[in-house]
Amino acid sequence: MPSLSDLNPGDPTTTLLKGPTGYGKTIAACSYPEPIYVFDFDSRVDSIQSFYRGERKREIYFDTYGAFNLFRYLDELNEILATGTIRIDGRTIRPNTVVVGDSVTALSIAAVDYQLNEVRSMAKKDKKIGKKTQGGIIIPDWDEYKGETAVFSEVLGIVKALPKRHGIHSIMTAHPIKGTSVGKDASGKVSVSIKTSPIVSIGLKAGELVPTAFNEVYHFAFLPSLNAGQKGRRLVYTEGTGDEMAKTTMLLPVVFEWTNAMFYDTILELAKKGEELNGDWKGTEQDGKSTTDDTGWN
Repeated sequence: MPSLSDLNPGDPTTTLLKGPTGYGKTIAACSYPEPIYVFDFDSRVDSIQSFYRGERKREIYFDTYGAFNLFRYLDELNEILATGTIRIDGRTIRPNTVVVGDSVTALSIAAVDYQLNEVRSMAKKDKKIGKKTQGGIIIPDWDEYKGETAVFSEVLGIVKALPKRHGIHSIMTAHPIKGTSVGKDASGKVSVSIKTSPIVSIGLKAGELVPTAFNEVYHFAFLPSLNAGQKGRRLVYTEGTGDEMAKTTMLLPVVFEWTNAMFYDTILELAKKGEELNGDWKGTEQDGKSTTDDTGWN
C-alpha cells in the first residue's frame, strides 16, 4: 500500500491550470515530461508551435477536437486509460503527460453543441422537439446540461486514474468566464449583482465538479510592466485569491514567477526548496511577493 512518505515533488498527479486566455497555460502544460499528448479543443496550438521550437523543441503530439468528434475523444481517452498508449499516425505512443482537455471551457461547449446538433436534426422531422427562443433558435435545456455533466463525469474519472494507473501527468486547462448572477438582499427587496468566474461556459454542475478532481490547481496571472518597452511578468497563485481558487499539495510559495522559464522545471525547483524550508518562505526571495504592483519583482 502506498505511503505519504513515498510521494515526491514531481510525481505524476492531476493538475488544473486556470486563468484568462493568453496567460500561458497551454505552454506551461507542455513543459511537463515528454512525450506529451494534447487533446486540443481551443484550436490554438500555434502558441505551442511558436514557443517550443529551436532549442526548446519537444516531443508534443496533438489533434483538434470539438462537437464533431466528441465520441472519438472519449474513445481515445478510454484507450489511454486501458493501455497507457495512444495511436498517432499509425504509431503507438506512450505519453508521460496527457493534457486531457485544452480547455475545460471549450470541452463544455463541445459537449453541449454535440447534443444541440442532434436535437436540431430531430427537430427537422418533429417541430415539437427542442426548447426554442421566440425567434425559433434551439437552446440548451436540462437534458443538454445533464449530458454535459455525464461527459465531465467520465472524463474526470479518467483524469484521476491516469497518474496512479500509468504514471502519467494528467492536466486540464480552464478559462474562467466573468459573469453576473442576480439575487436579492436579506430583505428580499433589493436586487444585487454578484460577479462570478465559472470555468465552464454553460452548465453549473460540471464547473463545480472539475476542481474536485485535481490535487494541484494553479491560477495564472499576468503583471504588465510599469516600464515602457519591457515585457510583463507571468505569475502563478498556488492559494486562492479573491474569487479565484487555487491549491497545492506541495510546499510552494503562495505566488511565484515563471517568466522566460520552463514552468514544470520552476515548479520542481520551488517544490524541492519548499521541502528544505519546510514550507516557511519567510526571509527568502519569495517573501513579500505581490501581484498588485511590480516593485517586488524587480
